[in-house]
Amino acid sequence: MKTLIYSNKIAEIRYDTKSKIIYADYHGIVEYNLAENAIKSINQVAINNGIVGVIADVSNLRGSFYRIMDYMKNDGFPLLIKYGLRVHAQVISEDIIIHNLSNRVKDFSKELGIESKIFTDANKAEKWVKSVLKEK
Repeated sequence: MKTLIYSNKIAEIRYDTKSKIIYADYHGIVEYNLAENAIKSINQVAINNGIVGVIADVSNLRGSFYRIMDYMKNDGFPLLIKYGLRVHAQVISEDIIIHNLSNRVKDFSKELGIESKIFTDANKAEKWVKSVLKEK
């Protein structure tokens, strides 16, 4: 069962306690402080409960999240890895900015040792994450 753990104007973060997967749904126009707060809520869940997978749906997000990427690469993802993160999926739209930024996130995720893939369908992303977790 997915439990809402955090919500603001641009994000709804849910956590499945059984699978230890985070479902992050981002929407609207990117605002750095709001995005940072959402990511910090994910970090707190990882510290308290552990996380093995993240599915980040950015298909309804507009604008650039470039400013938050350094934090994700240098602080956010390393912390999540420490508390169990093994797989990360992103769900994107045809928006070229989001597509390019998501590719960067996928690349540095892989550099950090996280299985990472981009999808245009949330159901396919969830199935992939669960299948990767079963393999490991």
